[in-house]
Amino acid sequence: MAYKKRSNKRCGDFGGKTYRGDPCPRYSGWGVRPRTRLGPCKDHTEEAKKKRRIKKADFLKLYVGHPTFTMQECCKSVGVSHDRLLDWREQDPEFKEAMLSAVDYIDEIRYVMVENAAFKQILAGEASASLVQFWLKNRAPGRWRDRVEAEITGKDGEALIPLVSIRQMLAGEDADAPDTIRVSPTGRFKFN
Repeated sequence: MAYKKRSNKRCGDFGGKTYRGDPCPRYSGWGVRPRTRLGPCKDHTEEAKKKRRIKKADFLKLYVGHPTFTMQECCKSVGVSHDRLLDWREQDPEFKEAMLSAVDYIDEIRYVMVENAAFKQILAGEASASLVQFWLKNRAPGRWRDRVEAEITGKDGEALIPLVSIRQMLAGEDADAPDTIRVSPTGRFKFN
């Protein structure tokens, strides 16, 4: 069998591009049978592009249709690696937008599912104290919270002790200022 010299043409010469947008460096016809064919490599043929479109659509249908599936499970069901899916997301702006919309939609469904499960546990008396506390704090924050915010002011909303007089007392400029200032173990000032 005579050896046939390989062409110096590259896939990029026929329009094939890498995910970065650079011309594909593979030899013309790489991975395509028969090998003598000139043209794009196996990943850049029209047939390969059609298969990718179908797999992308299948992935999105499966992911949106089954909110309990993870992305990895959907990729496995469709026959695509998770890394390949991420490459597609970077290469194809339309697919990226569709994927982001699907993720937002699935997250909303999952939030509702978790809220319903937590509420059913609370009603059945099977919930932990922390779950009940979490539920009450997030559902009725006006009635259930750890911290009470209170503001203490003087007449007409003014400060109880003007800031100037406190600075004067600390600097020793006021005749009525205490001789010593002690700090209690709780961090409060005590004036003598």
